[in-house]
Amino acid sequence: MNKHEVLKEKFTNVLKEEIKIKNENMKKLRAEGSGDEANLERIKLNVIDIFEKMFMVSYNNVFVKSNNPNLTAILEKEEDDYKKLHLAYDHFLNNITAPWREKLEKDKKFNNIEKAIIEELKLAEVDRVKAIFNELYNELN
Repeated sequence: MNKHEVLKEKFTNVLKEEIKIKNENMKKLRAEGSGDEANLERIKLNVIDIFEKMFMVSYNNVFVKSNNPNLTAILEKEEDDYKKLHLAYDHFLNNITAPWREKLEKDKKFNNIEKAIIEELKLAEVDRVKAIFNELYNELN
């Protein structure tokens, strides 16, 4: 098994387990009457789900076929497919989170605390997912 296949298996397994845990926490919190906390768990779950899907899109763009001209231009500069996978995933992480970061700044500027907390939560969860990815990537590199 190639290291990119090992990374795919390990990373998706970790994310699936994270999704399972968030689902269980969400159900437990709802049962306890903690609706707000359950909603925060749902937000984290959605972020993990998005970036699991983006990993698969990245993987397929590198190892199947890229149909994204912007990504293709980035990937053509690198010869190592394993590094291309990292570049592709970073590309999607940055593109998806850029509007979240902008929204956070606007929410802070206009003192919209509740929305700012949600954006901070989403970005913190992205950082956590990215750290998991980088740890597994570097472990196999």
